[in-house]
Amino acid sequence: MANAAESEVHNRIILLDCCFSGGAGNMSSLNDQIAALGKGVTIMTACRENEPAQEMQGHGLFTYLMLDALNGGAADVLGRITAASVYSHVDQSLGEWEQRPYYKSHVDSFLILREVSAKVSHDILRRLPQYFPDASHVYPLTPEHEHSDDSGNPRLDGDKRLQTEFKELQDCCAAGLVEPLDSEHMYWAAMNSTGCRLTALGVHFHRLAQNNRI
Repeated sequence: MANAAESEVHNRIILLDCCFSGGAGNMSSLNDQIAALGKGVTIMTACRENEPAQEMQGHGLFTYLMLDALNGGAADVLGRITAASVYSHVDQSLGEWEQRPYYKSHVDSFLILREVSAKVSHDILRRLPQYFPDASHVYPLTPEHEHSDDSGNPRLDGDKRLQTEFKELQDCCAAGLVEPLDSEHMYWAAMNSTGCRLTALGVHFHRLAQNNRI
């Protein structure tokens, strides 16, 4: 039915939280080794075809993890949640020897299932090229960037502009876009007057900002 619905529904996602569900969509004539999915069909199952599905807190473990993913656990930097990110979240949440979920998909683009609050605002992302003129640039940090002193008290003599920039860079660091240089935390990078730089993910969003795609 899902395969036949292509002309009416572009994306069809089938979620199966039941025992032995991993074989769903496979072609029995080929010894269950090849999935026969129509274009636009995605199947996510709780376990392999020979495994039982575990239960947790009143429903399936797969459902519990999937709900956690949809509530934001699987969101990207922009707050977008796709079927692939949901599966990745579920997969990473399960140990090697627990039930193993299956993901089968025949799509040419990922459907956004849900959007939650972005980890970093679009405005901040658009300012990445201002902070980093090129992808390898190191943004210099100083104690003036930090809004509090060593005792945790607000710095009344601090540079408000630098403090605002530092707060935005800290948000980027929390989202995995920026990393402190030669320090474990951004605070110490500022206190030690080192700096911060883009991560590989940060370079990606830096490029999007440069090309006006954010």
